[in-house]
Amino acid sequence: MNNNIYSPRLQAILEGLFWVSKERNVKFYLSGGQRQRSAIARRLA
Repeated sequence: MNNNIYSPRLQAILEGLFWVSKERNVKFYLSGGQRQRSAIARRLA
């Protein structure tokens, strides 16, 4: 019963976190972080 009230709220929070992390990734990418990330990826691969 509570799910009907709680789910949209929880979903909104999760969506907010998703967009915040996405925005951070974009800023990281634009600030030249792509080279760093690919270097880390190569090290892990």
